[in-house]
Amino acid sequence: MLRTMMPTRKYSLLVLAGALILTGPALRADDTEDYIKEGLKAYKDGNYTEATKSLNYALGLINEKKADFALEALPKTIAGWEGDKGETQSLGALGGGNVVSRNYRKEEKRAQISISMDSPLVQQMMGLLTNPIFAGQAGRPRKVNGHDAIYNKENGELTMVVDNRILIKIEASDSSEEEILSLAKAINLDALRGKK
Repeated sequence: MLRTMMPTRKYSLLVLAGALILTGPALRADDTEDYIKEGLKAYKDGNYTEATKSLNYALGLINEKKADFALEALPKTIAGWEGDKGETQSLGALGGGNVVSRNYRKEEKRAQISISMDSPLVQQMMGLLTNPIFAGQAGRPRKVNGHDAIYNKENGELTMVVDNRILIKIEASDSSEEEILSLAKAINLDALRGKK
């Protein structure tokens, strides 16, 4: 009897492990809601430290999701440029928000596109970019898909703010203005704007 139970038990464990692997992403999606519920319960119970901790975890997971969407806005290939897998970084220590970036290569040329979202740093940069005196010193004004941008020829950089909350910076010091503008125009701004 024991011998016949062992294969069944192993089979059951394998099925359970497979189910957990397949539902892992779904379980993770519920983590955010779980942390919010825990935070709300702790708040109602007067445990403000635990409420803060749970809600901070939820905020971190939400920011990760927003960063994933932002990374998707950067195409893996752009007119001969090949992109890497990209990186995401939290700006929690600097007041919140995320930075995502992807490095590109076209023969011997290199470029990096970075997107900062919902950070106090974006507000500071926006103030500088909209100041005609600073903008004039920082570079020449350009339009990219209807958005104001500043192009700095000396550094091979283009900077623009989208919807007053998204800062996009392209660094490609060994590329022409046309190449940098083509990189900027390839960014899926609609995808970025849709995920608030």
